[in-house]
Amino acid sequence: MGTELGERLYLALSRAAESHARVAAVGSDHPGLGRGSLERAFAALEETDLAIVPALDGGYAMIAARAAALDPALFSNIPWSTPEVLAETLARAARLGRRVALLEPVADLDTAADLERLCERLAAAASAAGPRVRRLLESWGRIPHSVAP
Repeated sequence: MGTELGERLYLALSRAAESHARVAAVGSDHPGLGRGSLERAFAALEETDLAIVPALDGGYAMIAARAAALDPALFSNIPWSTPEVLAETLARAARLGRRVALLEPVADLDTAADLERLCERLAAAASAAGPRVRRLLESWGRIPHSVAP
């Protein structure tokens, strides 16, 4: 199924596009990415070819696309895991004539400092990540246990 991340992303999205008019790939290290982001991305595809949720580190948390807008050039030889991912993807989309909607950026979870920031956000507000992430971090003693109403 491909050896490089871009190849795997393209193949997975292309396979899904065989039976769906709109498809998306979601990163697994974005605990603040919720259902609303996915809904907004698919709604944006009514007017655009691609919808991207940027990550604060220069990558992206999700890319959604109309099936007809998929092209291997959007994913091949991208400098993955660098701050240039989003900029390079946007440049390629422009060269391919794809219209792009950029949605609200989200934080990802790559480093210990990212985890610390997530714990701080969760201690201050319940909506910084899903309930399973919250419970896991509570069980590790990283944030105070929430009190059910």
